[in-house]
Amino acid sequence: MGSAILALLVTSLMGNPQLMTAAFLPLGLMVAGMFFTSMLFSVRDCFSTDLDDEQSAPPPSAD
Repeated sequence: MGSAILALLVTSLMGNPQLMTAAFLPLGLMVAGMFFTSMLFSVRDCFSTDLDDEQSAPPPSAD
């Protein structure tokens, strides 16, 4: 929200409102990228199996 207001203020001061679309496109892509990246790790952590836990555990020692 704050970055959108900042982009609106900068484009308004420059006198060309068409620049606002050029500023919002990268901001929108960045927000979408952050959203889908957080979804990847959220879903991945929710569905862990015992097989994943066994593979990450160190092997037992032969003592």
